[in-house]
Amino acid sequence: MTPAPSRGHRAPLGPRSGPHAGGRGSLETDRERRPFPPAEPPELRGLVTGIVPVHNEASVLESVLDAIESQDRPVDELVVVLDRCTDRSETIARSRQCITQLVDYGNTASSVMAGVRRSRHDLLVLFDGNTLVPARYVGELLRVLGDRTADVVEWHGGMMALRKTALERFGGFSSRYLWTLEYFLRVRELGGTVVRLNGDHVRLKPSPLARSLRYGLDYADLAERYGLPPYFRVGTKSGWAPDLAALAGAVVGHARHGRLLASMASLSAYYRGGPPDRRSQTTLWSPR
Repeated sequence: MTPAPSRGHRAPLGPRSGPHAGGRGSLETDRERRPFPPAEPPELRGLVTGIVPVHNEASVLESVLDAIESQDRPVDELVVVLDRCTDRSETIARSRQCITQLVDYGNTASSVMAGVRRSRHDLLVLFDGNTLVPARYVGELLRVLGDRTADVVEWHGGMMALRKTALERFGGFSSRYLWTLEYFLRVRELGGTVVRLNGDHVRLKPSPLARSLRYGLDYADLAERYGLPPYFRVGTKSGWAPDLAALAGAVVGHARHGRLLASMASLSAYYRGGPPDRRSQTTLWSPR
């Protein structure tokens, strides 16, 4: 199905309006108040676009945008991509100093790619529409991206930093539910470097269990393609209920491709001495 074309709206520059006006400065004010330290590498002095994919996040979006505007290193441009939102998410986003973009994908990765196409800058920092990040988030991602030979720096899942040149070299994000893991594995397979920070964050809303089931289906495919363990340890990713749903999805995924018995038989080989973390498969360097 060909996605419907998106239409963008750029909020007028100037002080933020809305019920939270005056609580925090605008991005421009914050940038003037907290300039870059002169000793930073040249890469970090480039302009940065932040991208936030959103689907019906009105109950938490104010808090998420507050955290973004409170960054020690503010982004220079913020694109909020509103995908099939039927709540007040659009109203909330338009009250902030950001670019709002309406799309009709029903897919997170496709929404992120729409934001990439709308962005004006080479440095990209991705946020999550229902997750809080600490004030050092942007600065830490850019520091590692500049200090290390990294193509992608992952904070956690879909929260990461990369350059547009990485998307040109390795291709864009796929439309899989598990698009982040697929991308990290693809980058590594093509000779790139992915750095995992495993940074702290607070998820404000749990993902639907149906989405976790889809994660498992995708994981079964990726495990076969990239030689990952056929399953992962339940209770170490997103919590017991989501992980059980994802595990069920992985079982179904292996079964529908005739690999169920083989996947079960390989468990002892993979998990002898303790199950590995599937995400470590993409980690080539970690500062922690």
